[in-house]
Amino acid sequence: MEHIIIFAPCAVFVITLLIQLGIFARTSELASLKAELIKYVSEQYISKNDYWDNHKSLKEDLSQMRQDIADVKNLLINIVTKGNEK
Repeated sequence: MEHIIIFAPCAVFVITLLIQLGIFARTSELASLKAELIKYVSEQYISKNDYWDNHKSLKEDLSQMRQDIADVKNLLINIVTKGNEK
């Protein structure tokens, strides 16, 4: 009991100091921070479904481009081969 009486003023001082420094958040502060965070995330990032849709579309476009490049390459090879035969 003597130790509690000795250290109680120090504990009260530390708790008061932490409250004044704003270490502990209040419910209203947390609610406003949550709203700001949700707004920031919605502006800066896209949803997972949108990402996968765009990723799938990009993969299909790249596949089509590879096919078109292969077709052009084969066409050029045929032209060069026919030109060398004459």
